[in-house]
Amino acid sequence: MIWLHFIGKKYYTINAFVKEAEKIGISRRIDIKRLKNMNWGDTIYLFQGDSKGSVLFGFFKLNNIYGIPSEAVRNLVEKGKISLSSSSDIGKKIERGCGEYIITASYVCNSSLTIKEILEEIEKLGLKKLNLLIGGSFFPHERIKSKIPFQQGFRKFDYEGFIRAYRNQGNNKRVKGQFYIDEEIPEDPELTDQTQKNKIIEIEDYQKK
Repeated sequence: MIWLHFIGKKYYTINAFVKEAEKIGISRRIDIKRLKNMNWGDTIYLFQGDSKGSVLFGFFKLNNIYGIPSEAVRNLVEKGKISLSSSSDIGKKIERGCGEYIITASYVCNSSLTIKEILEEIEKLGLKKLNLLIGGSFFPHERIKSKIPFQQGFRKFDYEGFIRAYRNQGNNKRVKGQFYIDEEIPEDPELTDQTQKNKIIEIEDYQKK
């Protein structure tokens, strides 16, 4: 599935976000209700608003989930769904423009583990407050100006329709329309990153700025 997500101007310029993401990857807060609709490998296109609309500038694949409660992680390990991985980032404090946290462990998911199964383990715990984040490696995109207004969270996105409109109306104009959708749109196979392993990353001391 394909999604649209805005990077707020309160903490980042586009160039500052790109510099950070290229150095330490991406992690973005997400509500568990929205995460239920996502799958490993989903593409999230990144926009930022400007004075006349917004700008598409990059994307990432959903390969990492951060902030899974430790008890849920232990249950997934016991079921053989994830395995501890060696990582030089363990114990590292990650400082971002929008927040910070410490990485305490990293686990590789087996190929059959779905996000739905992970969330089911979390829901068994009955926790009321969660600091979940999703992330992956940053990929730059040709910068395209649009009329899509800023909106928080993640929205299903008609990327193919967006690009088609961009090509049809000329490169120097802003793409008109919002391109939000309710149904699924097939993934562009050329954008699929086949090299990344899906991971669960435990964190602590999460602080939102």
